[in-house]
Amino acid sequence: MQKASSFQIKLVSFLMIAIPLVVIFYSFIWENESQRKAAEIGKNVTITKSSARFVEHELLERQKSMVNLASTITRENMNQDYLNGLLKTFKIDEDENYFIAGTDGKVMAYTHNIKPWELPSLKNSPSFREAVKGKALVTGQQKSIFSGEYVVILYNPLYDSSRKVIGVVGDELSIPFFRHGLEPVVIGKTGRLSLIDSQGFYIYDKTIDNKFKPVPANCFWEAKGSDLAIIERISNRRTIYTMVRLKNIGWYVVAFQPSPDITNPGIVTVTKNVLILLLLIVVVIVLWRYKVSLEDRNLLVKRQNAEKLALVGELAAGMAHEIRNPLTAIKGFSQLLKSKDKYAGDKEILELVDDSVDHIEGIVRETLLLAKPQKMEIKAVNLQNIIEETYKFMLNQAVLKEINFKLEDTDLPMFVKGDEIHLKQVLVNIVKNSIEATPKDGQIIIQLRQTDKRTAKITVNDTGIGIKAEVFDKIGTPFFSTKSGGTGLGLSVCHRIVVEHRGVLKIQSKPGKGTTVEIELLVSDN
Repeated sequence: MQKASSFQIKLVSFLMIAIPLVVIFYSFIWENESQRKAAEIGKNVTITKSSARFVEHELLERQKSMVNLASTITRENMNQDYLNGLLKTFKIDEDENYFIAGTDGKVMAYTHNIKPWELPSLKNSPSFREAVKGKALVTGQQKSIFSGEYVVILYNPLYDSSRKVIGVVGDELSIPFFRHGLEPVVIGKTGRLSLIDSQGFYIYDKTIDNKFKPVPANCFWEAKGSDLAIIERISNRRTIYTMVRLKNIGWYVVAFQPSPDITNPGIVTVTKNVLILLLLIVVVIVLWRYKVSLEDRNLLVKRQNAEKLALVGELAAGMAHEIRNPLTAIKGFSQLLKSKDKYAGDKEILELVDDSVDHIEGIVRETLLLAKPQKMEIKAVNLQNIIEETYKFMLNQAVLKEINFKLEDTDLPMFVKGDEIHLKQVLVNIVKNSIEATPKDGQIIIQLRQTDKRTAKITVNDTGIGIKAEVFDKIGTPFFSTKSGGTGLGLSVCHRIVVEHRGVLKIQSKPGKGTTVEIELLVSDN
């Protein structure tokens, strides 16, 4: 009995100490989790608002471009050849397509890849009828009558000198147009950004395919009309939606984040193992706090880096658009003047204006390549095919300069994991640089060989003027170039693409003797 009584006293004493400690411990965990949740949601609000401003900025820039385009068109120059030429100068982004239609809905010019006899009519489109009434608008997700895919369409009316509507200019933005700015942004550990139109359908979400069928977003109806909404759902998987409205058009940018990213699911396990935690409470608290501190610090560093990169990209894209808008107007008016007989004597001057605008547009395009995330389609590609296609493509330029251009050691197929278009862009840029640096009767050789079981090497060797030692370290720096009129962006883009392929780009050069560029890539297993 004494032993039992002593045991009971010890047990009661242990429980009197342990129970308050357990309560404090769980209170501490719960409060800390709540703080983490509030802090994470606060970050999501900041990121979502920034992304909403980015989407609004992109749409505003497209609308400005539409106004500039419309201002160059008059009743007198509404002929198909002129309009098609004008649209080609405005189309810079592959994810957009322009068209011009008369008030009867008949399409007069377009940049879509369809046959002339396949041209549809716009007369039955409600949005087109609104635009013909003189209203500029941005539609929600609509089915394109040109491609059959779901797109967002910008409409702007065309006026004659008496302010009478004589037609409509439109710009179709495909889903990838919105993906470029939203897909790189990660919410928490596994969350993502989405874009919803004013009717409650997804314009973009990387987990759905809405190319040919609109997909409804249920969270839209819970937030409709609110500028900011935080929605938490509990089902098979607990999720939190942070929704920010684009006030001018009623769209929503949505940050989707699974709740386990915010709250630690280990609380349930802790509840089931109270006795173990009682014995290890101090150790658990120290380790848990240390783990949270590391996670918060790592997340903070990643978030700061992501925000810096996003800000730099947004600023670069904004500056590029601000430059592009007046350029397109200048080029449009230049082409308009060239079409008039009374300016025939000024044709050389107008051609010079066009050439200058083309040069600046080239700089803008290359700047956007650095600022804009580039989606790559990674698959096994044959380097031999890429080299041979590049050789055929650049051969005429080499022949015109009377340069001996040849291939060596390229008979063996060699596969690497990468994006064929981007790798071809790298090789074309490097060969182009060699041709420009190599004098008459010089030589350029392209070689392909496998240095070991895992590495393939492309070598481009020329006997050109080489690179001076005092500027060699600056080669590849954006906006630094040894060529007259060069932008210095070509090698920067090449270096970034090679790095994204987990490869290495090396340059060796001797002034007066030539330059050798080596590209090392990992060989594909299949």
